[in-house]
Amino acid sequence: MKNQLVFINILFILIATSCHKSTDQTCSECNNKPNKKNISICLEDINISSLFDCWEFKSINLTYKTLDSISFLDLSNFINDITKNNESLYSFVLYTKKHFKTDQLIKAPDLIGISCFYQNDNKLHHSLYKRVNNGFQKDQQFDCEVSGILSNDLNSIAINQFDSIQYPSRSWILIFSEKQKVINTKNSKHELSRKLILSSEKSTYQAPPNDCEPPCIDGGENPCHLSPLYGSTCNGQGEEPCLGHSVEQSCIENSISFDQTTFNYPLQRQLRDNYLINSQTGQTLIEDYYLMSEYFHDKLSASIAYETALVLYDVNQIIPLILQEDTVTITIDSTFAENIKTLIDSYISICDSDVIRSKLVNYKLTVDSNIGKTGQEVQL
Repeated sequence: MKNQLVFINILFILIATSCHKSTDQTCSECNNKPNKKNISICLEDINISSLFDCWEFKSINLTYKTLDSISFLDLSNFINDITKNNESLYSFVLYTKKHFKTDQLIKAPDLIGISCFYQNDNKLHHSLYKRVNNGFQKDQQFDCEVSGILSNDLNSIAINQFDSIQYPSRSWILIFSEKQKVINTKNSKHELSRKLILSSEKSTYQAPPNDCEPPCIDGGENPCHLSPLYGSTCNGQGEEPCLGHSVEQSCIENSISFDQTTFNYPLQRQLRDNYLINSQTGQTLIEDYYLMSEYFHDKLSASIAYETALVLYDVNQIIPLILQEDTVTITIDSTFAENIKTLIDSYISICDSDVIRSKLVNYKLTVDSNIGKTGQEVQL
């Protein structure tokens, strides 16, 4: 049985690599609380009425819902009919010209666009259809692979891809099926965010928020793990490192010498995107990393930054062993384990969050049990 938790150094790999916020954290810590609205979706002979959690963001409203499988199938068939799409939908987004604060009835003429997400070859794909005079037409520039369904992307589409004069009120509704199974995507890239940024720069780009934003998107039987799903990004930079960037900047500002290969973000992201994301436990670890990255990135001292850089350099040496499932080379010895635990103690010393401190203590207890493991043995 391969070890359930790799070891704590993976924690610091991903803390140092990126800062997508977990959607659980997005829900629990944001001050922007949802308003409950009874929304009715009436499309031809389809009538669905339910209580939705609705958020306001900039000029738009947004919400999501997990429907029973029959309702989801009915809506999917309707969407495939009007978009002339033959794919089996994994999820979809309805963009409307309504504002839920004043109008909760959605009819076919209210739809101004549709995002379709579908699975193909264990990859998740996105297509965007926009209303035209004679129906809906695919916008080919946004026909691409995605690594997940990001609320930032949907916000950007609703805000930037529809005429604000013609549609001064806009909203989006993300729909899942309760029977939908979790997809462990094999994508190594997320193309939609980049395409939206390039498209928006031609007009007026609305940058992603620099603070947590709703919603906490769920789906199927595994809330916040579908695709997986991520909420807002750190500093509005998508894949911009948070804690890793802070560590690097602290070393530079304090004239601390470090090996230039220490902050090898592409290598570290390979571990996240090609390895951890493929298991439920790995996805849970990823959520912990983003939470801790957000918490610690502005709390660093020069000494802790230096300690982190030293451990991260050693971590980079074992990532290829894990990715290649090496069966011979020992990835962590007793000396490295002590270095990791010392670093954890340093982070615990600046932590005033009971939740995060508990996580760090539990990770620390697992380090010794991983001494002597090969790259294959520490696979999640």
